[in-house]
Amino acid sequence: MTAQMNKTQKYYIAYMDILGYKEYLKNNPDKAQEYLNTILDAVERAKISVSNFESKTMPMYQMDGGLRLKIFSDNILLCMPVGNGKDEIRRAIVFLIAVASIQRGMVLQHGLITRGGITLGELFINEDIVFGQGLIDAVSLEAKAEYPCIIVSDELPKNLHSLLSDVTEQYNKIKTIIQKQEQHVDFSSEEKKYLDDNLVNVVKEVYYYRSLQELMLHFDKEPVFLNYLFDLSFTNLLGIAFENYVAQIAKNEPKKFKDLIGTNEDYAAILLAHKDIVINKVVTYCHYRDIDKSNALLIAAREKVIRKYIWMLRFHIHMCERLNFKQGMFAFRFGCDPDVLRQIVEIV
Repeated sequence: MTAQMNKTQKYYIAYMDILGYKEYLKNNPDKAQEYLNTILDAVERAKISVSNFESKTMPMYQMDGGLRLKIFSDNILLCMPVGNGKDEIRRAIVFLIAVASIQRGMVLQHGLITRGGITLGELFINEDIVFGQGLIDAVSLEAKAEYPCIIVSDELPKNLHSLLSDVTEQYNKIKTIIQKQEQHVDFSSEEKKYLDDNLVNVVKEVYYYRSLQELMLHFDKEPVFLNYLFDLSFTNLLGIAFENYVAQIAKNEPKKFKDLIGTNEDYAAILLAHKDIVINKVVTYCHYRDIDKSNALLIAAREKVIRKYIWMLRFHIHMCERLNFKQGMFAFRFGCDPDVLRQIVEIV
């Protein structure tokens, strides 16, 4: 009986370490419930999304899709069993959104940065026990994270992309047809039939593919990481022409695109709030003015902190540049503290 209970199965696994959590709650004891709600709200939204999928394809799951959450001190474990139904790509995307939403909430609501790892692996979990190689792998990824990001394992993107079909040819053809509408040119009967036969499937495949691209990013030669400033709006992922046409169809036949996840968040407000957080962190920590410059240990510790916020600054600028969001940009310069010969950052 015990051997059966301890059998592992394949899970999506995310392990997170909330940096500065202990000091934050020590200085803000009244924020404890709000801190907890940031986590629970993200998980609850994910459970609702997963429960809306066709449960007949996943008979082994509860109505919450099997999402499991464990919180211990400044560590968070979120996991969900891997399925094999037709809804699997959506389930996986919802899981990534839940993890990224926790990270985003920690930054924007509490000014706390997160480090972690997310992978695919064997796990056993119940009310009392969590163990398995998958957990070890996720914790190992977190330990490798030099910057405030959640590193994505090499296996996960490959596995998720294998769930998608290649619809590049169909997408390009549909895009050409839809552009005719923008030019006030009527579709031919053959084009209309092609749209009727292919539009829904192609839009879904493209949307899911670009959702994965949006949720999993990388800089230069750095590891792939989870993008907590994700924008899953149809405009960002499908383009305005596709969005307008899909909206037009969905208005008359809403069931056709009910499976798409989508978001209606005020993305500009999110980037502006993140900008304020980044500026505050740079001004507060990216210098050596407030520490004993004769203490090598303090200098080394501060240098590690500065590197974290330089990465955060780069990430913010990258996201603003992608969307050409000039309001989110700000002027800064790198310098050097002459007393310790270490890099600093200044807002100008």
